[in-house]
Amino acid sequence: MALTRPLLVGALGLTLGLLGGNVFDQVSLPLLAVPLIVTAAVVVAARWGGLAATAAGVVSVFVTTALAPLFVDGSVSDAVPGVWRGPKRLLSTEWPSPSDPAVVATIALVVGACTALAVVLATRRRWRLLPLAPIAVGAVVLIALAAPSAPPVWLLVVMVALTISFAGSARDQPLVSRRSLVPERTVLLSVGAVLVAGVAMAFAIGWTDRADPREPTEPELSATLLDPIEATVAMRNADPVVELVTIGDRSPLARATMPSRWRLAAFDSYDGQRWVPDIDLRPIGGRLNEVEPDDVADILDYSARFHTDDLELLPLPGTAVSVDRDVETDIERVAVRFPERPDADTLVVVAALPAPTSVDAVDATV
Repeated sequence: MALTRPLLVGALGLTLGLLGGNVFDQVSLPLLAVPLIVTAAVVVAARWGGLAATAAGVVSVFVTTALAPLFVDGSVSDAVPGVWRGPKRLLSTEWPSPSDPAVVATIALVVGACTALAVVLATRRRWRLLPLAPIAVGAVVLIALAAPSAPPVWLLVVMVALTISFAGSARDQPLVSRRSLVPERTVLLSVGAVLVAGVAMAFAIGWTDRADPREPTEPELSATLLDPIEATVAMRNADPVVELVTIGDRSPLARATMPSRWRLAAFDSYDGQRWVPDIDLRPIGGRLNEVEPDDVADILDYSARFHTDDLELLPLPGTAVSVDRDVETDIERVAVRFPERPDADTLVVVAALPAPTSVDAVDATV
């Protein structure tokens, strides 16, 4: 059995692992290990025939999917329920997706299944270009899950180069017949599979209910927060005084002064009696906002060390940019909440864009 075709498809599976990492806005080592393990298992088992290669592909996909959650503080028992919950989590979270066991197991299953099917087909020379079909479907799914982040240009160039190399390896025909100019059945099947997948995704997106800004809708999940003003007043009036959090400057350039005003939340909804924290919190990864080039120099890198487990919101001097862990937030970034309350002595590293002070506002209007 020639190893060129399976190894080329395995390399394409490795690019799927990189696309899967883009869902989390980082290079994920578990997702890179999945296509390597799957390809090695199928290639070794292919020496004993196609049935052995298929069995090795199925087993390796199950094993890699079960082991992937271990790298994100999960367990093997998280894999099975994670695969069922993962798609819902992916569709209900903002980009970048949080790297929790359920989501990682789902992405590992997509990468592993597409790679295994492609490598098994590549071990049989009769399926000339058909192995490209599962790679194409997997790439479309992973790029869609990573939206709005586009895949790196260099990665697309590598995928095109590997695809051309694989197509060239499939045309080493021993004989040239009159039917050489007729499209191969495998080519038609590959193109047909891609078209069917694209049309199915288009219909699924087109038939879903779209948000209408003219019709206000209630959020599916409201933040179960205390009234922020009442909570702040209660903390300030506590006797004896309770230390909640210590802020430390981590910026490369020393600042003359730190921001004097910090907030836990900012609300603009007033019901006639009080400001109400009626927001929709959704899980998100560590990156919360993009920063304009002109504002990069104003970013404040700081650390927040919690001294109590009574806080579930992150103190911010302005617009949150990034956090060193998965959090929950709303579309407007009104509040940033931890999925679980941090324990005492927990250290969180944050980057934020401080809100303009009154002096800045006066200077801007002069």
